[in-house]
Amino acid sequence: MGLLEETPIPKAREEATDILSKVYEKYASQPLLTMKEGMNDPVREALDEAAAKVLKISAGEVATWRKLLAKEPTVSNRRPLSGSESNI
Repeated sequence: MGLLEETPIPKAREEATDILSKVYEKYASQPLLTMKEGMNDPVREALDEAAAKVLKISAGEVATWRKLLAKEPTVSNRRPLSGSESNI
């Protein structure tokens, strides 16, 4: 059996579908900022919060990852920060 067959796939629950469809309906007509602007994007924040709720993980942890991703040099098109400059 290969890796693809072993990859766990979450099963959509009715509650999850409701949560995600409501957030989609609320924000579908609003612009989504670029990934490098993601740390300041209320739409991305709302989508991440809904996804965190569905996955039963911390919304704060997802926010931290969104901010780190926005600072990633390949996303932000900026030079990497040194350790002392990399505050979230």
